[in-house]
Amino acid sequence: METRERLRSLSQLPRTRHIFLPCGTLIVRGDLDCCAIALGDLEGEVARGPDEILGTVSISSGERCERSVSADHLELLIDWRLAPAMVRIGLQQELIRFASQRAMSLGWSLVHGSAMCYGETNCALAVVDGDGVLGKTSLSVELALRSGRYLGDEFLFLELASNLLHRAAQPIHVRSDTRNHLALEHDIYLPPAAELYRPDDLGLMPTDGGALVSAFCLIVPGARPSVERLSVDSATEELTVALGAHGAKFSSPILDRASLWHTESVRSVSSDEIIRALPDREEVIRAAQQLARSVPTIRIIAPSPHDAAEALWRTISE
Repeated sequence: METRERLRSLSQLPRTRHIFLPCGTLIVRGDLDCCAIALGDLEGEVARGPDEILGTVSISSGERCERSVSADHLELLIDWRLAPAMVRIGLQQELIRFASQRAMSLGWSLVHGSAMCYGETNCALAVVDGDGVLGKTSLSVELALRSGRYLGDEFLFLELASNLLHRAAQPIHVRSDTRNHLALEHDIYLPPAAELYRPDDLGLMPTDGGALVSAFCLIVPGARPSVERLSVDSATEELTVALGAHGAKFSSPILDRASLWHTESVRSVSSDEIIRALPDREEVIRAAQQLARSVPTIRIIAPSPHDAAEALWRTISE
């Protein structure tokens, strides 16, 4: 109770901003003008979450990027001379991942994946991280271009008791190969310097959440296209990576392809490395087992995300 009251008193101080996430609230203080865009990404149109304070964040300027983490406080020193897109992505990563540490004890998991919604009941399909998985954003965007509704990219909060999936941030991180594909196949032209785009930049309607009905692991390219429903054990292995990747990377930032702490891209990391780095491994595995039993997990091998989307959309439409 003492900690909770202290957090609430901090929220009344000047130069303070509340970031409402599906699982609770972050209190952010400090150099707010410099990080206004990144904070706006998180606020966006996300519905106000439960009245639970997840922790406090202090942001200030530094000659280099540094951080200090405790159970309820994250302190960030940011070198604002870094590329704006890198700072924007990096702040998203840090704030959402920090929030997820407390959210896990409240029955939420942070999913490394991308998702869209469809149908009258707003069903959600998620393309999740896993061993050798590629094309999460590309497949989710391809599917959303058919339904018109996009849920979220990279950061998704899953309410474990209900399997409701919520987005944590608005922007979609579109890399050059996907951007070129959108221009050639869909006449959607995105300015290459931006890297982060809002759903309406792609003609999509943002949606806050939906009931998760399937999780997909996409592997491209595949010489032999195939669709396979995974067993509970195999699905648990894949979903452990999806539910644990962000926590592992928060604990060990070197596992990120690039972050505020190392701006050069690093090699791809294996599922084993992700699982070994998990500070709360058993809890993540239990959550993955629960999800694997309740939601079908499908592995898709296809020549491209476009081909996978065509096949999946035909199945959904039927």
